[in-house]
Amino acid sequence: MLKRLNDKDSINNAIMEFKKIFKNNNPFSNVYNPKVSSKLLLFRTDGYFLTESQFSALKEAIRTLEESEMYISITEHEVGDFNNSDHWIVNTDVSYKEYIQMPIYLENAIYSKDGKWGVIISHEEHALIGGESRFIEKLKSIYFNYLKDIKEFKLYWENCAKEYSTDIGWFKSFLEDFEK
Repeated sequence: MLKRLNDKDSINNAIMEFKKIFKNNNPFSNVYNPKVSSKLLLFRTDGYFLTESQFSALKEAIRTLEESEMYISITEHEVGDFNNSDHWIVNTDVSYKEYIQMPIYLENAIYSKDGKWGVIISHEEHALIGGESRFIEKLKSIYFNYLKDIKEFKLYWENCAKEYSTDIGWFKSFLEDFEK
């Protein structure tokens, strides 16, 4: 099941769960509330979507929490705010094909209906995942590329700084959360 939320109560419930996990929607900052104990960085995503292997690992980790539904919300806003954004409720057994066919063209979040974990996907092709330690440990045991992803992310931004004079002042403190 993949259902766009239209009624105000359902949207408010999604926003309430989002706020249990995230303190903001900026994928270049510490987005998680203090209760989120473990974090992981994934690089590269497939645009605004996780890759198939990342998505499969996420679904497997969700199974350990015995959750059957999750939210997906657009977090980047050209006009309006998060309340007026697109939000969906999705079965956790959704296929990768169904997932990548969703009308997602901006930064977005995939997150627990029970406020236990969350993913923010950036337009710069990285994803931040945070949640309970057993959830993140399960994810690491399935998705073996997470250490390589962090190294590639570092190289990408260091290269951007060298070649394009990109300001990476945010970079060092940002990575501290993911190198523990």
